[in-house]
Amino acid sequence: MDDDNDLRTRHKVSIDGIFRNGYTIDKIRKSFVFKFGLILTCLFGGCLLFFNREANRIFEYIDDLASTVLSTFPSLLGFSLAGYALIIGVSDLKLIGRMSEPLKSTKQKLSFFQTTSCVFASSVLIQCFTLILAFCVHLIVKQKLTVDNECVCLILNFFIYITLLFFGLFSMLLLCSTVVNLFTYGQTVHFCVRQDIEMTKNEEDGLWKDIKEAVIGVLKNHLNKYE
Repeated sequence: MDDDNDLRTRHKVSIDGIFRNGYTIDKIRKSFVFKFGLILTCLFGGCLLFFNREANRIFEYIDDLASTVLSTFPSLLGFSLAGYALIIGVSDLKLIGRMSEPLKSTKQKLSFFQTTSCVFASSVLIQCFTLILAFCVHLIVKQKLTVDNECVCLILNFFIYITLLFFGLFSMLLLCSTVVNLFTYGQTVHFCVRQDIEMTKNEEDGLWKDIKEAVIGVLKNHLNKYE
């Protein structure tokens, strides 16, 4: 029963299985693309405040940024979904079985296949969130809402711009990470295939060696009778 409960714990589904197992959040937070996205956001945000401190100008930048995300992200999201479908649907059960061994490096005892699936699923969800956020921001911008307080308007516009900019940059950087993860997964699959071939070849060579030694032994015993 304990083993069954432990197995169920390591196979959570839905959002709880993707983000709340602890591994995925730490993986994202410590990743290079997350840190690089933060750095780029701070640089662009700092330049924006240095050169433009007018709320109306930042409002225009928000509209342009939201429109850019809405026009470019559907294709990026399609690429990520295709890569995720490739991992989940193409691999056969034998290869998945080879990659289902729990990793010692993860506290949750997740396998290589599970960690790869979590990373891809989280990347797709983050890109979906960015697209939805841009759509909502675009709708709000088209409402042309006004705020009487210039300072509040500036802070609000800057916050919205920085938030959308970060998720946009982070999502695009995740696309590079997706390519790297696909390559790593492909190398892992190739390694498993080659390992199986080498093991089969060694077993066949060993079998023929045993047969050869057995035949030579029989011949030697037969020839010894005539000496």
